[in-house]
This record gives sequence, C-alpha cells and structure tokens, in this order.
Amino acid sequence: MEQARQRADQFVAASYQQGSTVGSLTAYFGSTSPEDLLARAQLLNAVSGSQLDAMDQMERARTDRANKDSAARKALEVARDRQAKAEEARRAADAAKAAAVRAMTEQREHTQRIESDRSEVERQLAQAQAEVAGLEGQRQRYQEWLAAKQREEEAARRAAEEAARRAQADSARRVAAAPPPRRPAGPGAPSRPPARNEASTGDVEAVIARALSQIGVPYSWGGGNAEGPTLGIRDGGVADSYGDYAKVGFDCSGLMVYAFAAAGVSLPKYSGYQYLAGDHVPLDQARRGDMLFWGPGGGQHVALYLGDGTMVEAPYSGSSVRVSPVRYNGIQPYAVRVL
Repeated sequence: MEQARQRADQFVAASYQQGSTVGSLTAYFGSTSPEDLLARAQLLNAVSGSQLDAMDQMERARTDRANKDSAARKALEVARDRQAKAEEARRAADAAKAAAVRAMTEQREHTQRIESDRSEVERQLAQAQAEVAGLEGQRQRYQEWLAAKQREEEAARRAAEEAARRAQADSARRVAAAPPPRRPAGPGAPSRPPARNEASTGDVEAVIARALSQIGVPYSWGGGNAEGPTLGIRDGGVADSYGDYAKVGFDCSGLMVYAFAAAGVSLPKYSGYQYLAGDHVPLDQARRGDMLFWGPGGGQHVALYLGDGTMVEAPYSGSSVRVSPVRYNGIQPYAVRVL
C-alpha cells in the first residue's frame, strides 16, 4: 500500500508540475513535431496505465490489508480463546495436582494410622494371650483348690456325723446315769428350778445334736430361726453377690437360735446380743456347749464349742454349716455359757 501510494503521489506531482492532469488534451498541444506528439501520446498512455495500476494496486493492497487485519483479529481472538482455555486447563491441572498431593498425604497418614492401630492391636493381643495363659493357670489352681475344698468338706461332714453320733450316744449315757430329781420337802412345796449353770447335761447335748443335724445346710445371710432354716435377706453387698437372699439356710447367729431352741432357750437373732445372753467365762475355761464369738462385742461371728478344739458353725456366704477347728485369730477372750 505504501508503494502504491508513492506511485500515486508521483503521478499527482507530475500533473501539478504541468499545471493540469497528466494525460489531458493540453499535453498534446505542446508537441513540436509528429514524433514529439507520438512520444507524448505513448507517455500519456504509459502514465495513464501506471496511474490505473497504482490505484488498482492500492485498492487491492487496502483490501488485502483489511482481509489480513480481519484474519489477524480472528487469529488473535482464537489465540486469546485458546490462551483462556489453556489457562483454565492449567488451573484445573494445578487443582488436580494439589488434590492428588492431598490424597497422597491423607493416604500416607491413613496408612500410618493403620500401622499404629495394627501395632496396638498386636500389643493388646499379646497382652490378652498372656492374660489368658494366666487365667488358665488361675483356673487350674482354682479347680485344684475346689477339689481340695470338697475333700475337706467331705471329711468335715463325715467327722461331724461321727461327732453327732458320739454326742447322741454320750447324751444317752449321761441321761441314763443322771440321778432322779429331788422331791419337794413337803406337801405342796414348789420345787426350786435349777440355776442356769445347773442345767442338765442332756440340754447341752440336745443343743449340740440339733446344731450338728444341720451339717451341709447352705449359709444364708439373715437365715434361720427356732424352727429351722429360712430364706435369707439382702445385705446390699457380699451376701447378695452369692445370692443368699434366694437360699434357704442359716447364718451364724441363726444356727445358734435354732440349736438352743432344743433346750427351750430363746436367743436374740443378732450375735452381738447373743454375746450378752449368758455368763462370760475365760476362753481357756470354755466347755462343750458354750458359744464362741469374734469381733468387737461379738458382732462379727458366733459358733458353738464342741470341745477338743472344735466347733460347729455357719461360716460365710458360699459355704454351709460345718465342723471346724477353733480359729483364735480375732476371737473374744470370753466364751458365753447359757446352759
């Protein structure tokens, strides 16, 4: 376009210098000869052709420029659109990369937690296996202890039965050998009732025989009265854990109430009150038929002394009435003699 404009400018300048448009009729008038006229005609044709070519070239150049400008604008628009899409794709790629990094980090942390949990579970498993082994050993020892306890109770039951038979035989012999009761001094004179310590030996043996007759009856906290074993009561603690409230049996003081009822003696139910129900005698002077007590004021336990270092008792929850050696740990220094 610049070159076409320069050619057009040259044409205009030439026309101006002649004072008219090059190619006009006046250009012929200045010719001096036919040859000059012919030369001027050829020149005008050439100039006219050049003018037309220059104008045509300039128009084509303008059109070409407009087309190229439009194409360039379109290309720029396409390039910008592609650049925008590329930028969007880049942002999407960056987001995907960041998400992948986060996912990888979370996966690594999750794997670490799984490894930690597995280690903890393995530790707990090892500990549980060790505890199971310990429990198996405890169970074996418990079974051995239970078997020994059963053998001991069976031996105590046989010893109690033998002691009961001997006591009944001794009681029969003593009753047979006892002197007849004294008659009143005169007609209508009342006989003097025997004092507490002058009670017959038969009463003592009757008490002992009645207590021994309950060997093997279950221990039941709060159970037992003058008629025999009864349903226990709740204590809100150890006895409840053994279900004493659902068992028919005796506790320690209930067995004493039942035993002494054979001699017509009515004892209070609480062992602490039973400790005050008779005469206190030094422990080393205790004799057959006396009651032995444990705990302050006799409030923890009571048993019936059989002589020869043995006693009959209802010991504790989970056990039963049995004959046992006298336990001196925690025993009161005085026995109580009711008969």
